[in-house]
Amino acid sequence: MPTPSCVWGGVDFFWPGKTYFGGTGDIWWWNNYDIFLIIVTVILINLLVLPASQWLKQKTSKIAIAVFTLGFICCFIQIKTRGFDFNYTGHQVDYDRYEEKSKEIQRDLLGEKLYGFMTKFDRKVKVDF
Repeated sequence: MPTPSCVWGGVDFFWPGKTYFGGTGDIWWWNNYDIFLIIVTVILINLLVLPASQWLKQKTSKIAIAVFTLGFICCFIQIKTRGFDFNYTGHQVDYDRYEEKSKEIQRDLLGEKLYGFMTKFDRKVKVDF
């Protein structure tokens, strides 16, 4: 889990066990528009390749795997190169500061126009990403 471990010290993947995993603090809980856009792009490219599958035959699956792999690598790079440690333990009094830093990073990565569009889109969609 690239998000902060915070109060729980990670996620209890093997519930009802008591061992928690993750919480590297590489990214904030939400405002990860860059990762969302990479995932949407991977899905769109793979959907666009589908109609060409009758002409491409065996190459379609290789293209899909290559696009997925490239998307995974891009997401990994984006997560690992934030340049800010969002990890914290306990109840955080600087929660708003981390939130603002996350938005600042996204603004720098995406540029003002795309960041503005994604912010408006984020407000309309009732799911945090």
